[in-house]
Amino acid sequence: MTRSILAAAALATLLALPAPSRADVGASLSLGGGVLNLTETNGDSPALAFRATAELTPFFQAWIFRLEVGVEMELVPNRVFALRPGVKVFLPLTFYVLGAYGLGNLAGKGELTHSLILGLGKEFSIVDFFGILLEATGEVQLAPAAGTPINLMGRAGVYLRF
Repeated sequence: MTRSILAAAALATLLALPAPSRADVGASLSLGGGVLNLTETNGDSPALAFRATAELTPFFQAWIFRLEVGVEMELVPNRVFALRPGVKVFLPLTFYVLGAYGLGNLAGKGELTHSLILGLGKEFSIVDFFGILLEATGEVQLAPAAGTPINLMGRAGVYLRF
């Protein structure tokens, strides 16, 4: 009963907020780096490896929700091509939270990786249709062979709205 009341109140609040005059469609291009396998240890300290990626992300945004399908290529240490469908929810002051599902092909060998990606970012608008983005994400492998690798990533890029 309480959950139903909370859900109805949340829906009423969302419907009461103003809607945008139009939806945005665009793309972002970003480069990033980070560390791999924070849970793996080499003796007493974590065994850290650097990760570098490039990502192109087309998106569709309506109101505070942005649906996107990122196409990511990990450059170092492995060659991974991945799709990252997800959603960004924009908060005040152009901050956003990100939730995505990562599906990758490890080094083109057919070994699929599955991961849950959560993050926080900020967009800086230069002009109405162009801006800069900064993002920090954490990625947890969903079907690990041994342990649960956790990867951290920082990303910087540009976005363009059409």
